[in-house]
Amino acid sequence: MIVYEILAQLGKVKHMVFGSLLPIMGETNILELFSGFSERERKYVIFKVLEMYLNQVMNRMSCGHTVIWAINQGILPMSTSANNSCYSTARSKLQEKSLIALFRAVGAKVEEQARVLDKFKRRNVKVVDGSSVQLLDTAKNRTEYTQPTEQKQGCGNPVMRLVAIMGLGTGVILDAVVGALSENERTLFRKLWGGLVASDILLGDRGFGSYAEVAMLKVRGVDVVFRQRQGCLKSKEVVKNNGKNDFLIRWKRPHDPGAWVPRDELPREMIVRAVRFRCAVRGGKTEEVILFTTLIDSHEYSANDLATLYRRRWEMELRLRDIKTVMGLELIPSKTPHGCRNYLWVGLTAYNLARAVMLDAAKVGRIPIARISFTNTLNAVSEFHDCRFSESDFEHRYRNLLSQLIRTRVPLRPGRSERRERKRRPKNGFKLMTKPRYPACSVIKVA
Repeated sequence: MIVYEILAQLGKVKHMVFGSLLPIMGETNILELFSGFSERERKYVIFKVLEMYLNQVMNRMSCGHTVIWAINQGILPMSTSANNSCYSTARSKLQEKSLIALFRAVGAKVEEQARVLDKFKRRNVKVVDGSSVQLLDTAKNRTEYTQPTEQKQGCGNPVMRLVAIMGLGTGVILDAVVGALSENERTLFRKLWGGLVASDILLGDRGFGSYAEVAMLKVRGVDVVFRQRQGCLKSKEVVKNNGKNDFLIRWKRPHDPGAWVPRDELPREMIVRAVRFRCAVRGGKTEEVILFTTLIDSHEYSANDLATLYRRRWEMELRLRDIKTVMGLELIPSKTPHGCRNYLWVGLTAYNLARAVMLDAAKVGRIPIARISFTNTLNAVSEFHDCRFSESDFEHRYRNLLSQLIRTRVPLRPGRSERRERKRRPKNGFKLMTKPRYPACSVIKVA
């Protein structure tokens, strides 16, 4: 995607979300973020490198293909060598902290444009979840990111753990942190607390709702809706019944809340609300779910509202699927840890930019952003720059792009459940690797 081609001509439609990114992706801000990158005159200046990098990640291209694409598009002079070594060198000089700042700024700006209908009781809801991505099996990657312990050495790929916070209304990734497999997701999650502000509602699964975390988030003014951790309600004292399957409980401080926070800094007990409901699972069965929340006002936040809110937590899984499967970030094609992290931050920036276009389409069509297809958005934006057009024709073509996304909206499929099966049978010509490749291979000597 030629981001700067769109941004440079978007002055006429600044009221739209993508137009609001002009200051962030503009020349002044980029030069400030990446100060020192272009200290001398060169072909691969910061703007061209970022544009090529974003297009490479969004379209899953190789470095050589990206250079040829940039030459054909006029981004690089025709005299530029098709060798990708210069581009790879320039790309490796991008500072990780600058890419993180750019990714966060884009996500925050899109989140600011969230509509009232995208919020919950006029409050911003943020979702936390963890995932992982695989890296190329190189010596440098293995030194920092190990492979799963259940795999034999040399038969798997190093894995990078990822914990992210997403805006539920817009679907953008607001902040993320990475670590090795040995780091716990809750430890990484606590590094993201700086991006949470008072009045936020944090939605998460059972892996993040410990007593210490709920208490410390409550001190920050952040309300939480977490699924119950291991254990049962019998160990907690019921204070008040708000109705069937809705009651207040007294949650006492555990003996060992965790080494990361002194026990004396935590309150002796908390009054939290427990909501119990049943949801459908695979096989036509139902499962009982118990929520713990600090939203204790049953009149403002009914039990049905909280159950509906928790069901939307699955949207985080779908957004991570878009990033890993649709954008191809499940395996990061870089040979160094620094390159892998940079590739991930650029991928998250490209993802947030695509979500900005989706939010524009949702506003024009007056429909929820969940009805806009992420895959169609990537395809439409990638084709948007194929034809160079005049500035006077830009607004008309951009609105046509949004209309195309609205026409191809995702149908309403509440509670849809499909079996994960493949029609085509896989070929059985290859076995699974159980030994490292090269020691297991026989070497044929040529006389």
